[in-house]
Amino acid sequence: MNNDIEQLRKLGISLPEILLPAEYIDLEKWPVVACDQYTSEPEYWEEVSKIVGKSPSTLNLILPECYLGEVSGDKRIAAIQKTMKEYLDSGVFVKAPEGAHLVVRHLPGKPSRTGLIIAIDLESYDYNRESTSRIRPTEGTIISRIPARKRVRAGAVLEIPHVMVLLDDPGKTVIEPLAAAAFGTAPVYSTPLLKNGGTLEAYRITAPDKLKSLVRAFRAIADPGIFQARYNSNNPFFIAIGDGNHSLAAAKAYWEDLKAELPEDRLENHPARHAMVEAVNIYDEGISFEPIHRLFFDIDPKRLLAHFTKTGKTRFIPVDGESSRLREPGAGEVGFYSPDTSGMIEFETGSGSETTAAAQGIIDSFLSASDCRIDFVHDLPKALELAHQPGNACCIMPKITKDEFFGFIVKNGCYPRKSFSMGESNEKRYYMEARIIRA
Repeated sequence: MNNDIEQLRKLGISLPEILLPAEYIDLEKWPVVACDQYTSEPEYWEEVSKIVGKSPSTLNLILPECYLGEVSGDKRIAAIQKTMKEYLDSGVFVKAPEGAHLVVRHLPGKPSRTGLIIAIDLESYDYNRESTSRIRPTEGTIISRIPARKRVRAGAVLEIPHVMVLLDDPGKTVIEPLAAAAFGTAPVYSTPLLKNGGTLEAYRITAPDKLKSLVRAFRAIADPGIFQARYNSNNPFFIAIGDGNHSLAAAKAYWEDLKAELPEDRLENHPARHAMVEAVNIYDEGISFEPIHRLFFDIDPKRLLAHFTKTGKTRFIPVDGESSRLREPGAGEVGFYSPDTSGMIEFETGSGSETTAAAQGIIDSFLSASDCRIDFVHDLPKALELAHQPGNACCIMPKITKDEFFGFIVKNGCYPRKSFSMGESNEKRYYMEARIIRA
């Protein structure tokens, strides 16, 4: 197994030592959804707090983003760090056996999603737009969002991740064989999730032959030759950050600060050098890319529409506001809706990714010379309802397909902000597993 571990390390990944809640913990109150969800709905988090009560919970180990700007932020961070130590010292956590740790998420009416818990070497990750690392961001990183998260990690003894990363594995060779071997065995845990989150279960794979096959599969999808043949690029990468980009960027920023203070002999194996994540195959049926629509307030819709068409690279075709075409733009289209005007903005592009990037560039230039407000909305019926009000408008964005995803990053570096969502808020990762990050 030592040789297998070394092979994974060369790829910038490893199978981490995982901490799980002890058997006496009420699992229904332990996991809560990712901290970057429901950011405009503090009432959501207040209700979760009432449900959890005084039970041990990951709610006490994270900082929901809706509280980032409050005056008492430092007190919250200090309380989080204190609770981590208390949970460790009081036996709230137990160490999971060595092996591969699979997590399966079930949501009503949707395909299940299977992930593998791994740790990524932060030396193999770069969150900058021009990144050439083997592990890369998918969207531009907003640097101002890093400091608060870094303060949490800097004084923390644990990490409890909500980061999800995507593997480029169309042949389904890495995670799916492990899942086939695990299903039918007893799960490590199985629990319903709060607030319409579905259910979460986990399985442990310890068989040496399965672990060796996992290593071989990882090496194959990371092969630069395969990457070059698929994308005609000599700049290979095999892991893209799907959710939690800013949390992972904060872990990277903290590591850069810390390693400057460490002696040489502690750099390689310091636990803060790595960050635990859930890896999911982008071709997993439980992964869906949903467009995020642009909703404008306090705007003259005709000015915005004229800004789109003045470049000469787009044209506007009027379409009835009730048309299904408006609600489901093609790869080279953006739907436009306002109280007085509706139709399709056609682009000279061939994919949803390229169209989204081109549209956002035009929107950004418009916003730089306008006093209007913009919001990014997943819920299309809600966006259209608000866009129907005077002084508002909506751009309905096209879908981004899985086949074009990695190729776009190869060519362009990153997607524009808010280009896609991996499911709705209640579908995001819930916190469960933890890992020690203090030496």
